[in-house]
Formats: sequence, C-alpha cells, structure tokens
Amino acid sequence: MKRFNSFVFAIIIAIATITITSCDKSGAEYKKNITEADGFFKEEKFDDALKLYKKAAGIKPEESYPTQKINEIEEIKRQIAEQEAEDNYYKEIEQADNYFDEANYEYALASYTRALTFKPGEQYPLDRIDEIEQLMPLEEDVPVTNTSLTYHIIVGSYEVEDNAIKMQQKLKDEGFESRLIKRYDGEYTAVILASYASIHEAYNNLTDATAHAENPWVIYKKF
Repeated sequence: MKRFNSFVFAIIIAIATITITSCDKSGAEYKKNITEADGFFKEEKFDDALKLYKKAAGIKPEESYPTQKINEIEEIKRQIAEQEAEDNYYKEIEQADNYFDEANYEYALASYTRALTFKPGEQYPLDRIDEIEQLMPLEEDVPVTNTSLTYHIIVGSYEVEDNAIKMQQKLKDEGFESRLIKRYDGEYTAVILASYASIHEAYNNLTDATAHAENPWVIYKKF
C-alpha cells in the first residue's frame, strides 16, 4: 500500500513539474512577444506589432493588455487609412479640376471617377461628371455599343497578369462580357465585370458586384 501511495505521489509530482515547466515556458513566450510588440508599436511598425500582440493573446487569452493594444492598433490603422483616402481624394479632385478648367474632359472624367474610389458617393465629383457629360459633344442617332460604355465596374486588380486572365475567364464562364484593362499606374491589370454608359448606372450595380469582389469600384475608360 505504501509502495502504491509512493507511486501515485511520484506521478502527481511529475505532472505538477510538467505543468509548472509548461507555464514557465508559456509565460516566457508571452513576455517575449509583448516586449517585441511594444518595441514595434513605439517604432510605429503597427503590422508587426499586431501579429505579436495577437500571438501573445493566444498564449494568455485571460490577459487584457494584448487585446487593448490590438484594438488600439486597429483604430490607428483605420484612422491612417481614412486620412490616406482623404488625401488621395483631394489630390484627384485638384487634378480633375485642373483638367476641367483646361476643357480636357476625358482626363477630368477619369480623375473625378478615381476620386470616388476614395470617397464613394461624394456629391462634388458626381456633379462635375454630370456637368462634363453635358458639355461633351454627343453623336446623334448612334446606337449604344461597347465603345460608348465608358464606366466600368472593377472586381480585381492583379500584379500577375495570368491571375487577371483567370479571373476574366471565370466571369466569362458565368456569362459576363468581362474585359481586362491596364491600371493607370501601368503595374496592375484590372478585371472589368461590366460596363455602363453613365456613372450612375455603374454605381447602381455596384452592390450586386460584391458577389464577385469584396470591394468593387468604378473607373472611367473610353476604349
């Protein structure tokens, strides 16, 4: 009986030792991740910090500190993205207004449309686009063709052109007249889901396009 009790006691001690060792290791790993994450946070390397805070939260889910820092970083990233969108919007608007003043309506349309990708639904570029469409000469008695559909819903933009081709083929198999277009920066190939004669038509169909892409957007391009 004494031998049995000694055996059980030895097992309990072994389990306790393993548990303590495991806790020590996880505690050390948690502390290491937090220390490195705090360093990245101070350097404003938010993506690197976020990964480590999430890793620390996985090690010790009961600790509130990593969760607080994760929420803080996500808010900072949201504000940064919002500010970048604001800056890009006004950059495009300034460029578009200059084109408009020069009566370079094709380029003005493209810039006003790009501005809407940063602030969708903003009234000023929509009003300017309507104004330009009234100012641009119209060809009478000409049926609507692919060449007159100048507003396009984009559902993907790929650095590797083969990926864009695969996406285009998928859409064609689903019955869409999908086309490819080089982005204005020249580095990416965009995939067109559908094309429309007016920006309002394009925006009216933008919600349906979310079935094919999380964040579709509209561009202006005359083929």
